[in-house]
Amino acid sequence: MQILLSSALALVGMAQATTVCSGTFSTISAAEFVSNLHPGWNLGNNLDAVPDEGSWNNMPVVASTVDTIKDAGFRSVRLPVTWAYHFTGGSPNWTVDPAWLQRVSDVVDMIVARGIYAIVDVHHDSWVWADATQSGTNLTMIEEKFYIAFEPINEPPCNTAVDVTESNKLNNIFLQAINDAGGFNSQRIVNLVGGGEDSVKTADWFVAPSGFWNPYAIQFHYYSPCGP
Repeated sequence: MQILLSSALALVGMAQATTVCSGTFSTISAAEFVSNLHPGWNLGNNLDAVPDEGSWNNMPVVASTVDTIKDAGFRSVRLPVTWAYHFTGGSPNWTVDPAWLQRVSDVVDMIVARGIYAIVDVHHDSWVWADATQSGTNLTMIEEKFYIAFEPINEPPCNTAVDVTESNKLNNIFLQAINDAGGFNSQRIVNLVGGGEDSVKTADWFVAPSGFWNPYAIQFHYYSPCGP
């Protein structure tokens, strides 16, 4: 399995140390990446529960959970994570509680150890604290800990074309942070988002980032016909 490195909402507004890699990196296209993810499983209402895992009455994720997912034929797991209630310090460091960081790391290890792609995000933070335009916002601990795929943020609020400028700005900040990290990161495939991760708003208002060479996929969420 190819494990992809990018960064979450993370890395905003803070210079990064440049990484020098001595190994090799095999590039794939965004289309190949997406194809490799299918079929995928969203392991929701666990690490994204507010304020903590278990708060929404789901049992904690254990190794047998991932065994069941793999045995059913799934090739990727999206692991939503809410970080808002696990900071031990505010801006500019946004230090994550080491115990929480380790818990997320343990679940990620359960996934990748079974040859499954793992995608971690910044989840309900989108309506709790996350403001990508705020100077000093920084989650480098997440980027440094996990060598996996990330999406910048889950369903950034968006009702107007003005709102979507913020999600477009986030995608650029996201890519700049990845590229600033050095190494092979300028070749990494990334997972970008549109306004609300809504298909119509994304199609109408998404603006492709400029000045970067990273192949990218766009994630959108489709809830119909579940609604009234």
